[in-house]
Amino acid sequence: MVLTCAVIVLWTIAVALPTWVLVVIAQLLGEDPARTQRSIVIAIGAFLSIAIPAVGASAGLFALRRHLRSDRSAQRPASGGGLVPPGASGR
Repeated sequence: MVLTCAVIVLWTIAVALPTWVLVVIAQLLGEDPARTQRSIVIAIGAFLSIAIPAVGASAGLFALRRHLRSDRSAQRPASGGGLVPPGASGR
């Protein structure tokens, strides 16, 4: 549960931070012909600085879920939950 929340927060920040950076840079006063190019590079850097850890956390979350799911299936009885098949006497 905590890892899921961390992944959601990381991806939310990874999308929101570059958007915020672009908005702030666009509101700066003055003329700068290369502002658009620089702002895109800065926004990409901001995205990657958060997205790279988010990818690792996402991979860890999927691996953990797969591991927990395989543990649960290994703990189930092999006879289908203890049910007696049709036609069997159960004795």
